Amino acid sequence: MSEVSVGAVVADDVGVRTAYGRNGWAAVAAALLLLAPWLAGCGEGAPAGDEGDCAARLRIDGTVFESDDRLVDDPPLSRAAPALAEVVGCEPATAEPVDEVRVRRVAGADPSLAVVVTGREWRGVYVRQGTGPADWPRVLTRR
Repeated sequence: MSEVSVGAVVADDVGVRTAYGRNGWAAVAAALLLLAPWLAGCGEGAPAGDEGDCAARLRIDGTVFESDDRLVDDPPLSRAAPALAEVVGCEPATAEPVDEVRVRRVAGADPSLAVVVTGREWRGVYVRQGTGPADWPRVLTRR
């Protein structure tokens, strides 16, 4: 019987079998699940909770804005003209933009604190990075 081995896969006249054996694939799957947070993030370390390392963020004149699940989905919009923002991922302060979007002001919120993307791509409410619910006006929170 002839046999050819490539890594963990062995092919012979009978068929293809793996060097992992019957229970070996379960171990491989478990290892991949444990590594998933590091493989999904961009950069070093695992993403923290729902704030993945590469979650989309906006940058407007050097200020970084991010989304948060505690924000309302559809706040009232100001009548002010839209502005442009860069969509950035990893290391938002220095990252190259991956897209450009128009942002709107939220009525009743300082535009340096919160903006809204109303288009199909990147849609959502974004608040200045480093702020939390205590900093946000009532119009932005689910109360």
